[in-house]
Amino acid sequence: MSRRSFSYFLLILLLCTAAISTQSYHIQTYSVIDGLPSGLVTDLTQNVDGKMWFSSNIGILEFDNQTWKLHNITPQGMNKNQLSWITSDQYGRIFVFNRNLKAGGYLYENKIWKRLDGPDARWNGIQITSLSIQQYQGKTVIGFGTYKKGLFLYSVSENRWRHMTAKIGLLDNDILSIDSYQGKFYTVTKKGISIVSSKLVDNSINQLIPDHGKQLTGIRIREIAQKMHIFVTARNWIGEIIDNKFKYIRKFPFQIGRKAGDLLSVRKIQIEYDRRGRLFFGNITALYYYDFKSNELKRLDTESGLVT
Repeated sequence: MSRRSFSYFLLILLLCTAAISTQSYHIQTYSVIDGLPSGLVTDLTQNVDGKMWFSSNIGILEFDNQTWKLHNITPQGMNKNQLSWITSDQYGRIFVFNRNLKAGGYLYENKIWKRLDGPDARWNGIQITSLSIQQYQGKTVIGFGTYKKGLFLYSVSENRWRHMTAKIGLLDNDILSIDSYQGKFYTVTKKGISIVSSKLVDNSINQLIPDHGKQLTGIRIREIAQKMHIFVTARNWIGEIIDNKFKYIRKFPFQIGRKAGDLLSVRKIQIEYDRRGRLFFGNITALYYYDFKSNELKRLDTESGLVT
């Protein structure tokens, strides 16, 4: 499954959760006919001002719910398709990164784009699988999960890269999903969750999870009623960790996001929790939502109003 295809799901997910009543969904589709500068969107983020930012095949798109603005930030001759990852921090800064981690990215601050260098030349060709940004004790750090190359951490204030692998404690170098909370990166590998803080790696959380976390495909952390909730997906269930206790949210008689005949489609699952007590999860193959209050599970598809 390509990053580009997966991001179509992210765009649809955003539009689903943006304006939903308790009874029905309002889904707004944007295309080039509606003013969208490009129909090929690879990633998205929302800054503190509420504006939406998208990486696309023609550059970076800014949307204020009325008008679109194109930021053409790549040097002449550079393939704009390579800018595949975008995120933002609590200060309103926008970060855009290349599909190839070695190529680095760009920082948008005070209406100016600045170049960000990637890690050294040894890491050319590394495929990013997941990204999470955290602000803790006045510092902004961005974590990059990669395909079979471990975890890379970029300190924005220090302009410094760190590389963490199984040699220093990660359960595996193949990272499927990543999220952050209070200075720690919660990293889902093929063999379970590794929690990274400073230079330490803690794998003990897997003792709480069925099969020691080896079936996990995604993670999302949210603070609800002043408690940390860790939502996780596996091949055929979704679960939650609260107060160091695990519980199943829902089990399924099928594999989540699995396309018939496609063994890779189940690898990564994106999870989002909204403020109305609903959990959205899925990938390019399938999208679901679960309502904690009603215990309702529903699949979202073209019959629900999605365009694909």
